[in-house]
Amino acid sequence: PEVREAIVERSAPIQENFVAPSYEVDATMRSQVVHAPIVNETIKKTVIEEVQPVLERDIIAPTVIQQTQPIYEKVIEAPTVYRETLATRELGTRSLGAGEIFASERSF
Repeated sequence: PEVREAIVERSAPIQENFVAPSYEVDATMRSQVVHAPIVNETIKKTVIEEVQPVLERDIIAPTVIQQTQPIYEKVIEAPTVYRETLATRELGTRSLGAGEIFASERSF
């Protein structure tokens, strides 16, 4: 391996960073700053509607009318049914043509 020499050889040597220990106490400085308050305001719009009912009462005094109503009775009797047997009669038979059938139907 190749070894290189330092470049800063001919210049002045680099001084070390030396910090001497020291301890200083200043007077306590107090300050008070008043900032504007942080307000998170939330507006909730709610409509509250209160309705007061108006009560109107019409008081009507009852009037009692006493009247005697006559009772009408109507007796409905059951109908009487008469049954009788009639003797059968022979009307005879007769042949009718097509034109006569319609003529006989019209007369009924």
